[in-house]
This record gives sequence, structure tokens and C-alpha cells, in this order.
Amino acid sequence: VCVPIEATYYKASNSARNSCTAGNKCTGNGLQTPCAAVDQYQNLGGQASCKTVQAGQYKNGNAQVASCQRGYKCPGPGNGGRQQCNANGKEYQDATQQSACKVVDVGYYRASAELQAECTAGNKCLGGAKSTGGEIACSDGADYQPQKRQSSCVAVEATYIKVTNSVRLLV
Repeated sequence: VCVPIEATYYKASNSARNSCTAGNKCTGNGLQTPCAAVDQYQNLGGQASCKTVQAGQYKNGNAQVASCQRGYKCPGPGNGGRQQCNANGKEYQDATQQSACKVVDVGYYRASAELQAECTAGNKCLGGAKSTGGEIACSDGADYQPQKRQSSCVAVEATYIKVTNSVRLLV
């Protein structure tokens, strides 16, 4: 008489069954099935189902999850796992375990996927990556910017001359 294999076990041979191992599920059909979906894992053995990765975490193998690192977003189930912050150079994330990226503030530029930085005097920043025009020099001969964290340049008044992108002198 053959005995049915219960859930949490799989058929090892015609005469033996084994407990389902971590990273897999065993639903009672005699097979051990990997938790292979991007948002599924199982850190325990002897289980009939996989667990779902939560927002702020990502799957790190079939048997474990890890906290989302700085510079990444981990939106949670059904959203593709861990993703680096980018969105055309306008996103960053300076905290761990986050489900979304932050948008670079006006007056700042994206220094990396983990950091936004202040726009320096002599420049304007519209909230993008420095390499893609996030920090733009006040290079027109008629404008300058003496302050940091600004989103525009200032026109040099007729009674002044521009010395540098951040300094003007009275004539």
C-alpha cells in the first residue's frame, strides 16, 4: 500500500520522504518546488508555502531576505525586487529599508544614488544629477549667483561687472 506524501515533505525515493528544505515549498504532491518568484522566499524548512518579501526588503536567494540598502528602493510584492534609485538622475535614497526613492530638491543636485548635495555659489541647481545638468554654472556673461542652494542665476546690474560666477564688483 502506497502512502500519500503530506504537505511539507517531498518524495526522496520510492521508499523515503524528506522534509522540505529552506528556499523551497512542499505542497503534498511529492515535489519540492523552489521559491523562485522575485518576491517569494522561504527561510525555514518543512514548509508548504513560500513567504512574500515585504516593502523595504529584497530577496537574497530563495531562502532569505535582506534590508534594502542606501541608494536603492525595494517597493515590495509584485514590483521587481531591489531597484537602484535613478529616474533620469533625479532620485536618491539616503536611508535603508525604503520602498521608494526621494526626489532631489531644487537648489541641490544628485551626487550619487545615496546622496543629494547643495548647489554651490556660482551655480544653479534644478534638482538633477550633476553629470546631467543638475548643477549648472552661471556662465552667461551677464549672470552670477553669490549664494548656495539656488535654482536660478541673478542678472548683473548695469552698474556692476561680473568677476566670477559668484562675485560682482561695482564699477
